[in-house]
Amino acid sequence: MSPLTETEAETVQKEATPELTLEENETKLAELITTGRRFLKINDFSAASEVLSEATELSDEIYGSGDVRGFEAIKFYGMATLELAKAENQLLASQEKEGGSDGGGNGAEDGENADAEGKEENGDGDMNNGDDDENGSKKDDDDEDGEPEEEEDSMKLAWQLLEIARCLACRKVDELEAENADATTVEKWKLEKAEVFVLTGEHGIADGSYVTAQEDLTNALQIQTELLPPTSRILAQTNLLIGNACSQDARYDEAVKFYEQAKETLNSKLDELKSQLADESIDQLTRGEIESEVKELDEMLPLVEATIADAVNSAAQTEEVKKALKEQFAGLTKLFSALPEKDETTVEANDISKLIRRPNKRQAESDGNAEEMGSKKANNEASSSAQN
Repeated sequence: MSPLTETEAETVQKEATPELTLEENETKLAELITTGRRFLKINDFSAASEVLSEATELSDEIYGSGDVRGFEAIKFYGMATLELAKAENQLLASQEKEGGSDGGGNGAEDGENADAEGKEENGDGDMNNGDDDENGSKKDDDDEDGEPEEEEDSMKLAWQLLEIARCLACRKVDELEAENADATTVEKWKLEKAEVFVLTGEHGIADGSYVTAQEDLTNALQIQTELLPPTSRILAQTNLLIGNACSQDARYDEAVKFYEQAKETLNSKLDELKSQLADESIDQLTRGEIESEVKELDEMLPLVEATIADAVNSAAQTEEVKKALKEQFAGLTKLFSALPEKDETTVEANDISKLIRRPNKRQAESDGNAEEMGSKKANNEASSSAQN
């Protein structure tokens, strides 16, 4: 008996596996999402993306594509893929930097070697045309056979997932408001919507779309400011991200404003936590959590202050460059305006036409002399004839 093919084996396995109930599938989905979030927490973005991809596929099987109940799986899958894309970009930038420092100087030599190798391979040229055609046909056949295409890049996939999540969240908020749902549920979904805006803003920063990133982050900040307490660290985080978008777009003065707002929020949170520690009635577990957060904020604030100082210095340097360019341009303008429209002295000094004898005038003078001599000769001849 011949062994089963891979496809037949998969079919047999599926038939042998009992179909899960809706409840069992939902339990499995929740477990996948929990596992994916755990991988996100330890920064294992590749594993998180793989698990959450499976969760998204299962969600589509259970509820159908585009169902709001699949929002959580899609959101976390987009988050994991975005972090994976950031890591890939950093690695690529590092490799390009190393390659740039090592790859100079041998370009011409490499080009000559490549040309020489090409000539050796091609020989007289026409003799290998048959082989080339055969190889080309073979390559086309390989393509038609369906070699796996390159996987879609993580940055693009992250954008697609986050856009789906954003649409789902917006639709859910609209539905809840139309139904006059309870305020708590509406607020929950509004904050979900804001979180997706933050993620699309982070994507914009990573992808170099700084203006779009600022727009998304501003939308998030408006929702968060409306629903969260003024000391929420989420507000500080969003302000920092907007500051980063402005800073990377060389709008340093604007960036400073958002960094300062983030610093103010964190200081307010720190004061709030310290006042809670003054309450002797809190239990030890809560006290330990508060002390841990206080320590975290104490370490974070100097970094924010350094970021502000860096942005201020960058803004000052940019202003100095602008001022120098403006002064240089003004000097050039003044120099050009001081030049006369027409320099007569220069024209006269360069005009040597008066030193050149003009052929036409010399010819005219010669003709005049000839006529005068002819006239004199005629007069003399006439005088001689009269005397005779």
